Amino acid sequence: MTREEILSFAEALPDTVCDKPFTEDFFTTVMRHKASKKWFGILLSAPKEKVGLKGEGEVEALNLKCDPVLAKGLFEAYKGIMPAYHMNKYHWITVVLDSDVPFSEAKGLIELSYSLTKKK
Repeated sequence: MTREEILSFAEALPDTVCDKPFTEDFFTTVMRHKASKKWFGILLSAPKEKVGLKGEGEVEALNLKCDPVLAKGLFEAYKGIMPAYHMNKYHWITVVLDSDVPFSEAKGLIELSYSLTKKK
C-alpha cells in the first residue's frame, strides 16, 4: 500500500479532509473529520527503532484509532501493526506501510478509526 492509496481512500470517506498542519513538515498528513476537525489518522515518518523494527532509518507509518481488544489480535497477526508511535498506545495503533499488512486490512482499519472518532 502506498501513501497515495491511503490518502485517496481516506479522502473518499464522507466529510473528510486531509491536511498538513505542521509548519515546515511537508510530509506528515492528518486525516480528520471536516466538521469537528477531529483526527482519525495520521501519516508520518517514524524511526524504525521507535516502532519496534530493526535497523536504522525511518519508515512510513499510519496511526489509527483502534479498539484495544482488536489491537491485541492485530499485533499477533501482523508484524507491521504495533502500538502507536507518538500517540496513546492503548487506543491507537501504527500500521507500517511497507509491511505484511494488506491494503484491504488497512482500509478496514481506516474505516474503523473514522467511525470511532466520529461525533456521536
